[in-house]
Amino acid sequence: MLSLRTILRATPPETMNGSSTVVLENIRIGVSKTTGNGKAVCRSHTPKETQVKYTTSVEFEGRGPDTQVVITCSCPDHMFRWEVALTKKGGSRILYSNGEKPVVQNPTEKPGCCRHAFSFIKLLQRKGTI
Repeated sequence: MLSLRTILRATPPETMNGSSTVVLENIRIGVSKTTGNGKAVCRSHTPKETQVKYTTSVEFEGRGPDTQVVITCSCPDHMFRWEVALTKKGGSRILYSNGEKPVVQNPTEKPGCCRHAFSFIKLLQRKGTI
């Protein structure tokens, strides 16, 4: 797992700004059956851009900025920019990409998150979940 602080600090400003247009639906919060950690899952989309809905999840251990998290999202940004970089640092799992290094989108493999995950994390923080 990777700290929430590390991921949020490395997320680009344009991603943070774009997160305000994300719609989160069908939010579920519970406990992961495999790890016993807290887990939150939702469907997310950006209505002005596409009607495609993505599955976004945050698995977390603890609360606050140093909370350890694992983030996944089925959107192309997570798949092609963040998934491999985060997985190498323990902050995601290879679920949607082919596991190859993101040589075009994130060649330095800097950790960060997509706008769907950023929006979801901010919601979970406001609710006091993480």
